[in-house]
Amino acid sequence: MPWKEPWCSAVESEAVVDPSEGLGMTLKELHELLGEPTDFMISSRSERQPMIWRYGEIEYHFGPSGRVWLVYTEDDDGNPRVLGLRLAEG
Repeated sequence: MPWKEPWCSAVESEAVVDPSEGLGMTLKELHELLGEPTDFMISSRSERQPMIWRYGEIEYHFGPSGRVWLVYTEDDDGNPRVLGLRLAEG
């Protein structure tokens, strides 16, 4: 089966959203764009803010500033694929 862009199934809306549009967004801004995440992860029990929001196969990683710095996924074989990267915080 050919590999397809994961955001095609990750976002359930009429409009297709390019995952890199989330770069630099806050939790609130990403929620307004994509809705509730299908899963989330925090770095430790003491952390209150999620560090990663997942929408289907797409992961949005939040940095210390509270903004998305990495958009990531893996193909069916587990090979990593960076969909967007923000080098500077702020």
